[in-house]
Amino acid sequence: MSLQDLFAAASTLGGPSSVPRLRDVLLSLQPLLLRVNPGTAAEMVGLRHSSIAAHFRSRQSPHIEENELWLLVDVELALERQEELLEHLDECTPCLELLARVERLKRLFARAGGDRAPQGLHERIRAGVFRMATGQAGMELGEQQESQRPRT
Repeated sequence: MSLQDLFAAASTLGGPSSVPRLRDVLLSLQPLLLRVNPGTAAEMVGLRHSSIAAHFRSRQSPHIEENELWLLVDVELALERQEELLEHLDECTPCLELLARVERLKRLFARAGGDRAPQGLHERIRAGVFRMATGQAGMELGEQQESQRPRT
């Protein structure tokens, strides 16, 4: 769940009186919790402890597919679907863990120069798909293997 939702819920129960104080409590509960984007406005908190998480998972809908999490991170989903996924992430630790991995990969891609494909890759993929669709891929592979065999 989002840190703001957790703060609102904790406040109604007499919990920490500020978000920084809530973060201190979360830090002390680190073995039980999974935190994504800690210390930021986008921080989300999930349950790491297996028995607690299992209880919540038993009430869950199916997990989110990784490709949909990439769309969520890239803000490429319809607002309604985005809200559905965020609601699911509020209670699903495995999906929250997968989201954390996706966000880590995205940051790594950005540090490595972005997540753009190398020039010409789209054309090579398109040509490969065309060859596969027309049955030419197998012939090419066979031709390559034939040319790589030692001659006797």
